[in-house]
Amino acid sequence: LSLSRVAGAEDLNVLLMESTFRIAGPAKGEGKISVGTVFFVGRPLKSSPGRASCVMVTAAHVLKDISGDEAVLWLRRKKADGTFEGLEHKLRIRSKGAPLWTQPPGADVAVMYAPLPIEAYVVLLSKDLLATDEMLTRYEVHPGDELLSLGFPFGLAANEAGFPILRSGKIASYPLVPAKKYPTFLYDFQVYEGNSGGPVYYTGSRAYGGNAARPVNFIAGLVSQHAAIGGQRLQLAAVVPAQFIRDAIDSLPEPQ
Repeated sequence: LSLSRVAGAEDLNVLLMESTFRIAGPAKGEGKISVGTVFFVGRPLKSSPGRASCVMVTAAHVLKDISGDEAVLWLRRKKADGTFEGLEHKLRIRSKGAPLWTQPPGADVAVMYAPLPIEAYVVLLSKDLLATDEMLTRYEVHPGDELLSLGFPFGLAANEAGFPILRSGKIASYPLVPAKKYPTFLYDFQVYEGNSGGPVYYTGSRAYGGNAARPVNFIAGLVSQHAAIGGQRLQLAAVVPAQFIRDAIDSLPEPQ
């Protein structure tokens, strides 16, 4: 894909809408389907300036729960009149049963290079949007901050074109950093099947470092699973910090 379609930090709500898709496939058990959410990050090609490889990001358990070597990505194409329509695409996630994705140790994150059809309209997000420990500290991110999330609850899309549904919640735990010490944080958000893997992010004006408010945009992490105690589900999500997504992308072999 052309690097011109790699998004920066502006208009993050729209950019993430155009980068986030539903993935599904057969699950263990007769007639069962596993569904989740993915988004795409661009990794620039050193050998071809101005172009980037497409890295698919999701929760590792989303891919693990899909049996077989192929999953279905519900992509979108943009028509001449500017409207969108759905585009079904089969994606190989295993080779003879061996996973094609990379998972960092101890984190519910999966990343993999994903070849996509040329007609698919996909915005590739800049890796710079993935928040590091240093970014969360600099922006003084804390409990009570409201974050947004995109996903497909129970596989439901916002419309026939297959765009994700936007929801929100507040950071519900402390502290957030370092990620290696606190590998998930709680998010006041009701998780449904299909939300897993969806991006959790911040966009807006924010005062930090003793300065006046200024625009801030970052992806804080991805939805992993619901929180529960004694078998009772709580209206809380466990979010894997974006630091792990960055590390996983960096661990991929250099794109050709």
